[in-house]
Amino acid sequence: MILLAPVGLLILISIIRFFVRNFLGGWYALLFVSAAAYTFGEDSARFAGIHFFPIDLLNICLLAAGAIRSRVWELRFNALSLTVLSYIGIFLFSVARGFAHFGVTTTGTEARGFISEIVAVIYFITVPHDRNVIRKIVRADILFAAFLVGVVALHYAGLPIGVDMASLDPTNYIDRAIEAPAAASIMLSVIFAAFWWVYERRGSRWMFVAASIFTAVTILLQHRTVWAMLVVGVLTAFVLDRSVFRVLVKTLCLSALGGVLVLGLSSSLRARLVADLQDSATNSGTFTWRLESWQRSIEQEGGIFDTLLGQPMGTGYTRLDIDTGTYTNLPPHNELVNQYLRLGVLGTLLLLAIMLRPLWSIWRNDDDALLFPDPAAWVIVTAALFTFGIPYCYTGELVALTAMANGLTSAEFALEQEATDITEDALDAEAEPAHAIFDPVPQA
Repeated sequence: MILLAPVGLLILISIIRFFVRNFLGGWYALLFVSAAAYTFGEDSARFAGIHFFPIDLLNICLLAAGAIRSRVWELRFNALSLTVLSYIGIFLFSVARGFAHFGVTTTGTEARGFISEIVAVIYFITVPHDRNVIRKIVRADILFAAFLVGVVALHYAGLPIGVDMASLDPTNYIDRAIEAPAAASIMLSVIFAAFWWVYERRGSRWMFVAASIFTAVTILLQHRTVWAMLVVGVLTAFVLDRSVFRVLVKTLCLSALGGVLVLGLSSSLRARLVADLQDSATNSGTFTWRLESWQRSIEQEGGIFDTLLGQPMGTGYTRLDIDTGTYTNLPPHNELVNQYLRLGVLGTLLLLAIMLRPLWSIWRNDDDALLFPDPAAWVIVTAALFTFGIPYCYTGELVALTAMANGLTSAEFALEQEATDITEDALDAEAEPAHAIFDPVPQA
């Protein structure tokens, strides 16, 4: 076992080095791990009393790589860098308070819920300013959504993948096949595919088909929050780009037509889907439960210090559940409420600034050629992601898109023309690394 430690450390350093030099490698790895988790669930290993999941190990590597890529020691202190560093500082302060009050195990377990945001503002904000790289990022996200659509199809065909319905109460839960963050990724790819179809000739042959299928699956999955994201996307497209708006309307019409045809083939399927859709559209139980959980979480006692900087990480989320009459210890289904409880008003405002900054930056400079397939696509994606954070907390692949939008609209964190592709570009020419910290210093 002692001999395995140096080998494991060497492998870890090699992975970190790879992510430093290859931004796309980090993005592909995140999508791969997320796809595996949405398909088969997650298994954990226990170390020092803390359960580690595959995404945790990946996040450790991305955090280390991001610290090197962002070159914090060289940053000019403009508005974005100060916002990011302040947010990270408040998070670390909350973790330090948690270590002092509750120990490493309790604090580390709860801090896991905030790591996606930290990884995003450390690693994914360093996205290269290269339109070809952004094209590959968007293409990978669309392929990720296509994979999730396949998971949905196989789940409904009877394979034991996706959401494990056996662990849920069938009288209270609709079989939605995949979790809400996965459905949100499919919805965001509707936007990317529609813009690709309108503005990009190369490789756009199947994008309209993809957008139509993604739209139909978004509606079929019956996540009301994702429906709200779709509505926000369509309405924002109406304001920003009428060509894309017309494409989205066409995909909605085709989805409705396809739904009518499918329902006409099976009366039993029609009865089941109609009942589920009616329940999703009219049932206010989960929404009321969320509102009450937000209210009771915010009403927890705390002084002015906890209000400004949050309670120590590891405090827990114990509150009374009026439905069962018992106490529950679950995070509130709201990104901003969750941030407020642990990072306070200041941390929440900083995250809001990071989440909404791309809207203002792209609005001021809407001709930015970097923002493939079009700047308006990233505006819509940012607005839709903000909508998702109201009843849910962000996952890594979602908040990474907002971080990349920030990086693309700021030269502060971006690294120009780096070796970012591990396949095609490597065959074309030998590119310079993102940062040479692992490389020997050339001798004069």
